[in-house]
Amino acid sequence: MQLTIDAVSRPEVMRFWQVVLGYDEFGDEDLIDPFDDGPWLHFQQMDEPRQERNRLHLDLYLPQEEAEARVAAVVEAGGRIVNDAKAPLYWTLADPEGNEVDIAPWPDSH
Repeated sequence: MQLTIDAVSRPEVMRFWQVVLGYDEFGDEDLIDPFDDGPWLHFQQMDEPRQERNRLHLDLYLPQEEAEARVAAVVEAGGRIVNDAKAPLYWTLADPEGNEVDIAPWPDSH
């Protein structure tokens, strides 16, 4: 399975998702799961941004200590926190073009 993300600024958007998911680069337009468990991510170049809100976001569950560290790494890589009102239950982050991901600890780690 492949997920495709449209991007005007492909390098910045790819970097965000690479850090969020811990994926490896594969060429100039793709990221792959180093464990070969997750979907392939393809980044399609766009000439101008979409005006409507995205209809899809990812939920990423990690152990508590990894979730908090991943949020910090994603912000360092150019992402931004959109909502942390429920932290540490989850954080909503966005890439430079507004595509979102919720990062949360495993439900049984509380």
